[in-house]
Amino acid sequence: LALALALALAQGTGHLCTIENILHRLTEQQQPAALNVVNYPRIDALPEANCQRYDGLMREVAHAEPC
Repeated sequence: LALALALALAQGTGHLCTIENILHRLTEQQQPAALNVVNYPRIDALPEANCQRYDGLMREVAHAEPC
């Protein structure tokens, strides 16, 4: 709060809305750094909805022995 007030006074104002704005900017979360996507594998085949594949997997799970 003291830092926000000092920054507002340095800008030549002491208005509450300005101090609140500065305070929000000082406390907001920083955006994460952008990912370097050069090293990620390239997707050649786009995923598709395949209900038969899903149903087949569900049958396999239903017949599997418990761990």
